[in-house]
Amino acid sequence: MTTEELKQILQKNGSSNYWVQRAVASLAEECGISVADLPLDSSLDVKLSVLDQLSGQLDSMLEHYNLTSQTKEASEARFLMLNDDVLKNAVNVYNNGVQDLSETDAATRAYYKIRAMSGQMSKACAITNALRNLKKEDAKNQLLYQLAMDNSIKSDAYQVAGISDVMAEWKHGKAERYARAVTMAESLKMMQDTEKIKEKLRGYIDRVDMGSEPENEFMRHEITKTYKKNTFIAKALEEMSHAEMTTLFGSDADVQSNNDNAE
Repeated sequence: MTTEELKQILQKNGSSNYWVQRAVASLAEECGISVADLPLDSSLDVKLSVLDQLSGQLDSMLEHYNLTSQTKEASEARFLMLNDDVLKNAVNVYNNGVQDLSETDAATRAYYKIRAMSGQMSKACAITNALRNLKKEDAKNQLLYQLAMDNSIKSDAYQVAGISDVMAEWKHGKAERYARAVTMAESLKMMQDTEKIKEKLRGYIDRVDMGSEPENEFMRHEITKTYKKNTFIAKALEEMSHAEMTTLFGSDADVQSNNDNAE
């Protein structure tokens, strides 16, 4: 089913009907459709759950917040808990909106739906639906990565889904480059020393320049996402040279112009 079909069901059967909404939400999940695209209401249970989650994050922040500690818990308390995205999501859900799943959750849910299908043709239909309904490129990339790492899904399924060439690219190098980019971005998030951040980034640049590692098409996007939410990484990037920034982001990147202004 498509998003528009589910919207029609809600419109004709009453969007305020709890049981209709549950059925539509279930259909959306089965089809890999983002529930954020549907006019669904939030139940009292959902609202109470939102408050519980916020309270839990606040308790964790009070317990682990530390400006100097480099532990995972301290980093999460400073950068992940009760940040703008978390609070915006809470408001949307509490005020009768349904916030989309995170990119990671949306792609993972789609992947396990595909794996749950009994035959290769059923898997092909699920793959087609997932790639059609996942809106964000990040979510699609993560799904393709998970599929590329799963040898239980046969080539027949990819052929019927029309992505044989795409999966060949992912299985023969693209998945590895994606994993490296994500791993580097995640490691940078945990660093609070700008010199160490620059050292790690320059290590990648040197490996590319020497030919020991291919240029990674995912690296620019992953690091861009990371620095926009992390002041330590943003500061480190501002202190890097023009040539280094061009290797990382290209001449058209926003962070490049920021670095030029700083100089």
